[in-house]
Amino acid sequence: MRFKNSPITLALISALTAIPTYAEEDKGQSEANDTIDRIQVTGSRIARINTHTPSPVISVDAEAVKASGYLNINELLTELPQFVFGVGTASSNQDGFSNAGLNAANLRNLGTERTLTLINGRRVVQSTYDTGEMVTDTSYIPTELIDRIDILTGGAASTYGADAVAGVVNYVMKKNYEGTKISGQYGGSAVGDGEESTFTITTGHNFDDQRGNVVFSLDYYNQERAKDSNRPGSGTTRWINNPLSTGTGDGHSNKIVGTNLGWPDYNVVGQLMGVWDADNDRTNYYDISGDEALYMYNSNDKVGPFYIQNSDSAQGYELDTFAMTRNPFERHTAYLLFNYELDDNTSLTTDFRYTKVESNLLSSPEFNYGQRFININDFAQSNLVLPSHVQNLLAQDDGYFQTSVGLYELGPRKAAVERDLFAFSATLEGEFENGWVWDAYASSGVTHNDSLFFNRTDKRRLPRNGYQTLSASGEICNGNNCPAFNPLLPMSQEAIDYVRVAPYGSQIKSEQHTFAFTTSGDLLELPYGALAFAAGAEVRRESLELNTDEAWQNSKITGSSRLPWDAGRTIKELYFELEAPVLGDTFLVEELVLSAAGRVSDYTYSGKHNTWKLGATWTIIDGLAMRSTLAHTVRAPQLVEQFRAASLGWRANIEDPCDKLQIANAANSDRAKTISNCKAFGITDPESWDSPTATDGGVNSISGGNIALQPEKADTLTIGVVYTPNFIDNLSLTVDYFDIDLTNAMQSTGIQNSLDKCATADDINSDIYCALVNRNSTGQIDSVLNAVVNQALRGRRAVDFEISYLRNLESYGEIDFSIYVTKLIHSTSRDSIDNDEEEFRGIGTFNSNLRGRLTMTYRYEDISINWITNYAEGVQVDIDGTYDLYEKPFTEDALKHDVRIAYKATDNTNLYFGIRNVFDKTYYDHPTTASGLGQYDSMGRFFYGGISYEF
Repeated sequence: MRFKNSPITLALISALTAIPTYAEEDKGQSEANDTIDRIQVTGSRIARINTHTPSPVISVDAEAVKASGYLNINELLTELPQFVFGVGTASSNQDGFSNAGLNAANLRNLGTERTLTLINGRRVVQSTYDTGEMVTDTSYIPTELIDRIDILTGGAASTYGADAVAGVVNYVMKKNYEGTKISGQYGGSAVGDGEESTFTITTGHNFDDQRGNVVFSLDYYNQERAKDSNRPGSGTTRWINNPLSTGTGDGHSNKIVGTNLGWPDYNVVGQLMGVWDADNDRTNYYDISGDEALYMYNSNDKVGPFYIQNSDSAQGYELDTFAMTRNPFERHTAYLLFNYELDDNTSLTTDFRYTKVESNLLSSPEFNYGQRFININDFAQSNLVLPSHVQNLLAQDDGYFQTSVGLYELGPRKAAVERDLFAFSATLEGEFENGWVWDAYASSGVTHNDSLFFNRTDKRRLPRNGYQTLSASGEICNGNNCPAFNPLLPMSQEAIDYVRVAPYGSQIKSEQHTFAFTTSGDLLELPYGALAFAAGAEVRRESLELNTDEAWQNSKITGSSRLPWDAGRTIKELYFELEAPVLGDTFLVEELVLSAAGRVSDYTYSGKHNTWKLGATWTIIDGLAMRSTLAHTVRAPQLVEQFRAASLGWRANIEDPCDKLQIANAANSDRAKTISNCKAFGITDPESWDSPTATDGGVNSISGGNIALQPEKADTLTIGVVYTPNFIDNLSLTVDYFDIDLTNAMQSTGIQNSLDKCATADDINSDIYCALVNRNSTGQIDSVLNAVVNQALRGRRAVDFEISYLRNLESYGEIDFSIYVTKLIHSTSRDSIDNDEEEFRGIGTFNSNLRGRLTMTYRYEDISINWITNYAEGVQVDIDGTYDLYEKPFTEDALKHDVRIAYKATDNTNLYFGIRNVFDKTYYDHPTTASGLGQYDSMGRFFYGGISYEF
């Protein structure tokens, strides 16, 4: 039994060797092989004869990566049922101003921070979000160099250390290559944007009588900008208030779908002016940029909450002027791999990798003016002459007017981002005389993340609540020390230079240095095979340094502050793994193997923590097997979560529970307590008090690290069945159940949550939430601390199904298909210890009840055709999504088809052409899906083609 290949191997070996496929990791070597080597597989430290492991592992090979047509590997992962939208996929304007071009995987919808990403089974130095949160950036990985991607579900901390809560994504890179290969690909969307291009050259050579091999590769990738404005409806379909609705239960939905919408005062190009029309009891708005006043719309054309319904008689400003379906980024990679057999039992592998990524993001211009009536006399100090058509409009209402919120003359806000990575690793591996194998691994890496912001205003000179321009010293401009300015005229260059702050940004450096030693072998011979054992130790040093330019450290200039900080930590770990065949060759037990793994981790600031895993693989009969794991894993606090410097920012859309309107709408059970507490805050009569928060539209927020954070904890159970029937060649059926329960999760207290909880507290002097709220003597909110604490819960439970089949059509070629389906059973969440755990299954685009992927390949002589279909069941828009609230509370099912045709022109040359989203299926008619979130494609039809030449 010890050297027996698994039944899965025998059933699927022909499919694996003949075609690109998504394949279960329970696949070994052909029985025809005379040489049996020990190999190491994802999910285990034991070097084993077969690849049979208790953990469910999906493997995506290099040909399957190519068949997808994606050059950004994160977009391929997002389409697999195991993943959801992470960071950097097709609609990236939601990733933050300085995160443009960043790509990270999100396995099982537990967050990028709980998905451990490895390269060749090892941790790599991580890049960072703009906040300093560390994440493995998959945009650094050229697709041409990937040999396969292994995806392991469930807790794997005992094998790989912290962060593997949802599971592991392991990129196995190509090695031992001989020859030279040149490849390139180019593509673009059907609407003429979002172009992608790549060029890769890889060369490898053996030397010293085949004992050594060196591989060198250069890769270039460029992704151009794709715009929402080229896709009518994308980003411009929004929820609007239903004018027929009078409240809950009246038979009309509160919100209806709004299309062909515009902004009344945002993304303004030119000068906007509103004048009161007393005869018609409305405000008329004009474009006054030219030689005459052009009527645009009136206040009756506005639809809540803040849009214009465009029509023949009303025209607002474009919603999607700067919105991007896909942000641009450019990548350069150099990769060097060296392998050498020092002797018959010892080999050395080293690799060097340098990657540089550049990206930028555009957003609407800075804004300052609200649509409220102000008087032209407030700007008399500017001594600027207004055109006659503007003066005529001012005369209609004694000089009062409204104007826009935008400062279009400054140009769009821009974030330029540059990231680079340098990493080196060396592995010395060998075999002892007793047959045990060992490896010593050392790595060192550093990443930089530099961002620079352009076209921002100096808030001292342009206050948020006013219309007067201020001097640098804070004094109101009087015409003597400030440039002339009037909101009804274009800004002069002098005025632009005065209010614009010089470009500023941040510089983040992260480092990781690792040393590890592992050995494995057979401890002793048991009746049914050898007791296998692996053990090792690892020491890892991680550090992060975040610097910010002086302007960003002053909230009076930028409106928010980000202060420099740096921190580092050392992690020391010991780990072991056992695997024992305990029964075999008996009734209903062809083979039964039990395994156990454990790890002790010692963190500089978080103390010691233990993780473990128990596993079993049970081959019932030839062709039928079961597997299961039970694991306990952790996620340690990141440096940013513990040491981030306290920074001041602005949080919009916050309500003060002491405002008279909020008190009037408070639950009957909370109203008396809220009034009493608000009086204690210093508010004389809360029921008639207008909170300044309502006027300002938000509050100052303070965020920072929490040194007292403890690791998150998760318990994971997986149970699976693999069936490869003997009566049907090359058919495999797999079912895997997983249950992940995450407790003690790190979560911010939340600005609104802290305000609400404090307002209803039994004792405001001892309440933990009131300690986070700072009010002045009159009760006005000065600031709220948004602290991160261990208080959240997350739960994921689902079943994965897989069917793989290969059919030989004899003289007509062969056809292969695989189907992957994930059926979600539970997706629960709790953000606060005071809240109940809520069920989100089927709610929100990340929680589709059913997701599936079908891949088919037909091959005939030198031609191969790939067809891929992705499906996701529609979802409820949010947890309160009922027909009483929304006209369309559910989204439609998502369906996308891709095709790729490849032709082997010569023994050295391959050509291919593909179409992603063959039928150009988009979802622009629903506010939840219009921007392409989750499984909903927003790019539309995309064509690409490529060539490779090898010699």
